[in-house]
Amino acid sequence: MSDLIEKFGAALEIDGLWIAIILLVLYLYQNYRKKLEETDKGKLETSSKIIEHFNSNCTNLYIRELIFENHFKKIISHHEISYFMASRCPNLFLHRFLGSRRYLEVSANSFNLNFKNNKPPKKSKILYLALYWVFGVAGMLMLFATFNAFEQKGPAIFAPWIIVNFTLFGLAFMGLVESISASIAIGLMAEIYPEHS
Repeated sequence: MSDLIEKFGAALEIDGLWIAIILLVLYLYQNYRKKLEETDKGKLETSSKIIEHFNSNCTNLYIRELIFENHFKKIISHHEISYFMASRCPNLFLHRFLGSRRYLEVSANSFNLNFKNNKPPKKSKILYLALYWVFGVAGMLMLFATFNAFEQKGPAIFAPWIIVNFTLFGLAFMGLVESISASIAIGLMAEIYPEHS
């Protein structure tokens, strides 16, 4: 196989390594497309099951939870499903709820959506946004200083430098995701209960 790649690369006047990288990227892209198509097909099937479930007036809560879990790929209780199905934008609100579930809960007793511990996540949003900026800026500074560091310290610093840089970007990404989740929770509560915002 490597012999074939080298011959093909020589014919196109491209290094064999670049041909291998291109083939790998094409293979990964093809697998990604297949996965997306399978996901779309699965969502279509579960959507039809949801419609069948509501048209049949089935009262089995276990079946309802299984259908929604299969569709959204997250566990959803029957009182959460019932609450959002009764809202004015069930699909939109349910998606937002699942994206911010860490900060929200649907009370089974009063059938209301509330912040967990009755505390809006405004402080969490600000804290995670600050963490995003701190780690993101530190990661960018390290990225811009890469060539300078390699010139002074040599290639021995390459592996630790990359590990620290990826860690900083990973922490920045986690801060951004949590900040967005808190923002979604605050926005969802404002949409559902505009009188309380």
